[in-house]
Amino acid sequence: MTASRAVVTLRARVGAKRWHTYDETRALGLDRSQLGKLLQVASASSPSDGALFALMGLMGLRVSEACDVQIEDFQDEVRGHRVLRLTGKGNKDATMPLPEPVLRALLAAAGDRTTGPVVLTKSGTPHTG
Repeated sequence: MTASRAVVTLRARVGAKRWHTYDETRALGLDRSQLGKLLQVASASSPSDGALFALMGLMGLRVSEACDVQIEDFQDEVRGHRVLRLTGKGNKDATMPLPEPVLRALLAAAGDRTTGPVVLTKSGTPHTG
């Protein structure tokens, strides 16, 4: 086990020093309640933050993938479902169905705009991942 995967403490026991490691990698991520709270706080902060965290938290996108989403990328429908088209890791094209909460967050972030990046900073410039 490496030090980056564990918290290492040094304890003295009867004059001898011994290393103890504690594995903190059991938690794989946020639970449902924590994710819900995170999405609420992000949406309250700004529509753009809400969209960013919805893409990452509900669709599993990486930060760079979420920041690269353009308004034009979620305008298509496939078999009656709105989809998100993106280029993922390894320059692989992907088409993913959009869950309603993510679509609502994307539409709120886009506002009246019809082109350009969905996720913007507070100053209106594109986020970079």
